[in-house]
Amino acid sequence: RPAAFVGTFLLEINSEEIGLDAFAGCFDKVIGVEYEDCYFTIKRIPEGELKEWFNDSLNNEAPRRNLKVLQVAQNGDVIAAIQIQNAFLRELTVSTFDATDNSPGSITFVVVPDSINPTSGNASGIGGPIKSFLASHFNVEVDGVALGGVASVDGIHAFWAKNDVVIGAGARRHFEPGAALFGDIEMQVAISIGTTAADLDSWVDELGGAGDAEKDGDLRILNNSFSMELGRIQFHDLVPVSF
Repeated sequence: RPAAFVGTFLLEINSEEIGLDAFAGCFDKVIGVEYEDCYFTIKRIPEGELKEWFNDSLNNEAPRRNLKVLQVAQNGDVIAAIQIQNAFLRELTVSTFDATDNSPGSITFVVVPDSINPTSGNASGIGGPIKSFLASHFNVEVDGVALGGVASVDGIHAFWAKNDVVIGAGARRHFEPGAALFGDIEMQVAISIGTTAADLDSWVDELGGAGDAEKDGDLRILNNSFSMELGRIQFHDLVPVSF
């Protein structure tokens, strides 16, 4: 992964701006042949256009977007800007949730550009609410499984193949995304609470049996007082692979 650029950067998608906590890549790594992927990190829950793009990509629907990255000075003036055309997601990762970790959570995503060009523009100030979140503020539910005392959730990660596609006769490489794939999720739970141990045993027993081993679940991201849901990550067709 390339080193992050120094400065303050905004990502613009369909006229909505999102403040970036890190930005890297997005340059011609082989001049005239191939671009380096673009790497972004945000320490906030995605809303609006960015959330819609994530969901479209995860559901294999309309995965491409046109983006703009703006570098801004302390007074808000734009120093430089690039246009990223026809981009798709290659990776989407949510940082680990851990009940003992009060540091900010983050989301990292990697984008494959079809073209990158210098451009101009002004920071519009148009954007959704900033919902930062902490790694320790969450709860998890899985259908039919009483999970007591979930201590951590790791491995929330989606990825898409970067497949070559031939467009025209030029030297420039072009790519298209494969279907969304997902990494294994690891949860640490307190099996001594309630029926957690028995429910997990039953879930494992359903594999190859008459029960429905595939279950849906969700992780709810909570505010500082644990009284309000800030966002939710939905999991579909969960199956235990080790216990």
